[in-house]
Amino acid sequence: MKLLLPFSRKRTNHLLTRLCWVMLLAIGCSTQETKLPIRSGSTETAAPSNAIEGDLSGLWVGATSTGGLMGTAGLTRSFKFNLHQEGDKLTGSYVCYNSKTSNAICRNPKGTIEGTAHGTRIALNILMLPDASNCKYSGTLDYNGNGQYACYSQGQIVEQGTWQASRPSPQSAQAVTHSVQTSNNRHAHEIS
Repeated sequence: MKLLLPFSRKRTNHLLTRLCWVMLLAIGCSTQETKLPIRSGSTETAAPSNAIEGDLSGLWVGATSTGGLMGTAGLTRSFKFNLHQEGDKLTGSYVCYNSKTSNAICRNPKGTIEGTAHGTRIALNILMLPDASNCKYSGTLDYNGNGQYACYSQGQIVEQGTWQASRPSPQSAQAVTHSVQTSNNRHAHEIS
């Protein structure tokens, strides 16, 4: 008995092959890194007085902007790095917090940083707590910085996008510390 199929087996295989190619192209396009301009205008700003030439140690505040993965594009979070540099080795701490410009909740509010600096080029690996996922940041950092990042959980990319950071003035650093404490208190209250 002959089955009545709307397409022959050969035509069905051809359609499935094309469908697979379309899906692969769609996945490839959706995971492309986005590059956003960080500075607008052509005027250079002077390095803050707390910046020591060639040393990236100290407090850095910034923001991430997600892009590329479907469903997460356009989310922003505020963060701070507290870096310590010895030679080309960077270590420190990471804190994600909600600020007035954030539109997403921090998945992991704290982490530890290990990385390298070669001139102004940096590569950071941040072990996120409490779920032990990790994020890799790369880019440039002098008195302002920017680059790309990708976060992984169990070997899979869960988030990627761009970041920008700068050294805060002493007055701004106090405001950031207060904002981080308020955000962490809110986060702790939401969990309990």
